[in-house]
Amino acid sequence: MADSKEEVASTALRMIGANSIASFSEATTEAKVVSALYEDVVTGHLSAFPWRFATNQVDLDHLSAAPTGRWGEAWQLPGDVLKLLAVTTSDIPIRYDRYGDKIFCEYDENSVLTADYIFRATEPVWSADFTLGIEFELASLFGASLRADDKLLDAFGVKASIQLKMARSNDSQQQTTRKIRTKRFISNRMV
Repeated sequence: MADSKEEVASTALRMIGANSIASFSEATTEAKVVSALYEDVVTGHLSAFPWRFATNQVDLDHLSAAPTGRWGEAWQLPGDVLKLLAVTTSDIPIRYDRYGDKIFCEYDENSVLTADYIFRATEPVWSADFTLGIEFELASLFGASLRADDKLLDAFGVKASIQLKMARSNDSQQQTTRKIRTKRFISNRMV
């Protein structure tokens, strides 16, 4: 398992036969390409699926300044939100709109609002499946950028797709299985 972004990037670089890096700020071509692509690839893939290792839950802070229109109340989102998954009060989803780093709704400071969201998880907490998928994805892009080889782009792109599908499947099994409520369906069939 990689413990740093440099290790993840270096593994991807070695996959295409390029030189490893020790830092994103090196004056090498590899480091410049890695620096340009790495965060976009990682945050893009973290945001694309509710990874269990990259989800968090926090109670929101109410803001005293009210929104300009449409909603009556404003709440502050945490600074590390990549993608907002849900906002609830007493475990009940509420209606809201997100505006930048705030949510607007009709719940005042007497309520407790909880946000479920995806954040930029650091490399040591990534699953092995996700790490390998990111390494394949990076190798695909690095192969196209550093080696100008479309075959590397295609080959590692396919590997990344397969690996990330497997990672999503494995990750989705890390919570209690949700029971499907069938009462409504059974009631409708009886009519």
